[in-house]
Amino acid sequence: MNRAWIVLMLLGCQSCTRSSSSKQRVSILAMTDWHASFGERETATGAAGGLPWFAAAVAARRAVDPDLLLLDAGDGFQGDPMANEQLGQATVEAFTLLGVDASAVGNHEFDHGPCRAGVCDDPHPQRGAFRSAARRAEYAYLTANVTDASGKAWAPEGVQASRIFSRNGVKIGVFGLTSQDTPTTTKRSGIADLQFTDVVPAAERTARSLRADGADVVVALAHVTGDCRDAPADAPCVPDGELGRLLTELPSGTLDLIIAGHAHQMMQGRVGETVFVEAGSKGAVLGQIDVLVDPANGGSVEVHPRPLWVLDHAPVDPWCSPGTEYPSAPRAVGGVPLEPSAEAISLARKLEVWNGPGCVEVGCLQSDALRGPPSAEGHGLGGMVSDALLSAFPDAAVAVQNAGGLRDDLGAGPVRQRDVDRVMPFRDHANLVELSGADLLRALEVGTSGAHGLLLPAGLTYTMSAGDGVARDLNGDGQRSLWERDRLCSVMVAGEPLDVSATYSVVVSDFLLGGGDHQSSGLGRGENPEPGMRVADAIRAHITAGGSKCRMVSDTPRIAVTDCDPDW
Repeated sequence: MNRAWIVLMLLGCQSCTRSSSSKQRVSILAMTDWHASFGERETATGAAGGLPWFAAAVAARRAVDPDLLLLDAGDGFQGDPMANEQLGQATVEAFTLLGVDASAVGNHEFDHGPCRAGVCDDPHPQRGAFRSAARRAEYAYLTANVTDASGKAWAPEGVQASRIFSRNGVKIGVFGLTSQDTPTTTKRSGIADLQFTDVVPAAERTARSLRADGADVVVALAHVTGDCRDAPADAPCVPDGELGRLLTELPSGTLDLIIAGHAHQMMQGRVGETVFVEAGSKGAVLGQIDVLVDPANGGSVEVHPRPLWVLDHAPVDPWCSPGTEYPSAPRAVGGVPLEPSAEAISLARKLEVWNGPGCVEVGCLQSDALRGPPSAEGHGLGGMVSDALLSAFPDAAVAVQNAGGLRDDLGAGPVRQRDVDRVMPFRDHANLVELSGADLLRALEVGTSGAHGLLLPAGLTYTMSAGDGVARDLNGDGQRSLWERDRLCSVMVAGEPLDVSATYSVVVSDFLLGGGDHQSSGLGRGENPEPGMRVADAIRAHITAGGSKCRMVSDTPRIAVTDCDPDW
């Protein structure tokens, strides 16, 4: 396939994609889980994304079709450490630069909590940062399934359930959905007064309302659980989780398109009459969808997703090289020659994304510290972080880190502050708590279920089943959810079997202590908390403690996955 045809396929043109002169056409670009990714991401073959190239890709599509919609499926906040200091305000600037039309409210939109002096001034004690960002945004933040404690729709300024856009004579109704799991995937303290209702009835109700208001096409921006990782390799992609329920439980014709987020997956497909697209994460992928509406045929709708555009390119970011200019010459990005956005470069420079405090060298590692597959969890990066937490409280017996909180790997050699912050971008703090052996056992049971990633320990080891385990109903709701599955077979603390009647001193993040990752009945029951340093600071201190020698990374397995029987 020659380059001209690749460019034509990716960028398109009005004459070559219009299947009939009687049909009205709308182009939609899809993005998700941007996570404040101003800089490019390393890949096995080079790099991908980076705001200057993502903005250039959007501009290239908009040059062909000025009336396109750019829609985001949530989690624009939380990622680059310099952007995090702006409490979401930097993401609003980036999305405004991109020309985003609407964004779903993702779980990480709630992460930054209250405002901080000099950054924003909304007085809300729990969500001042997000409220300030949403109020400033020139685009809409959408969610149709979040209510306050009284059941009234949650709609601070800048947030609404849905919006109708008009493009090329077509009315496109767009609404947002926020996962019902949000209370377990962000700090509970920031959302304790909110309720996240079932996405399926919320979608049906909102879609019906949009149709009644004249929408020709209905699009859901769904920041929800579900992916195709467990689907057979030779079968069509049919997601599980909340996304799967939206695709299979709604009446036929409810939704024309779902732009999904939360799973960080590259996937698209069609289930019944509904197309779904998820465009990866961190500004490395752009989804492209053509929608055709035929007024001569009763307003029939056709939805045609194009191949996902992976924005891979040769590395160019001038990391920690003061005075080095970001290259301005065009280069191939996902097979298309693009010139980086000068506005995006200027915004990244303003945030010191490529230089500044993140470039301070904190130490070095003798070997790579990597996030591993389930059979290897407990050493590598997970073990190092748990060791760092244990070191932060010398009197502690045990420390645990949730695997989902580790967002990047550390390579052998010098480690800079930005590397540490990429591993742990959240502002989680370590706490020393007293925890009964029974509650510690429950915490590990929930952690091994497979719902959120394993709990990575220091001071203990455990064995878990490679099978599906034992299904239970821990919260008494009549359902046996994935997080309630028990796969735990044995636990050893300091070389002795765990004693359910004993009390252990355990180091845990405030995210887990607050019930995150379904830990309300486990780590969330810790008593007499003694707050300590940020988890990121504990990691840095652990690496720095290596002194003139590079820190060794433990290669001792702490978790064994076998064919054992989880029968306690």
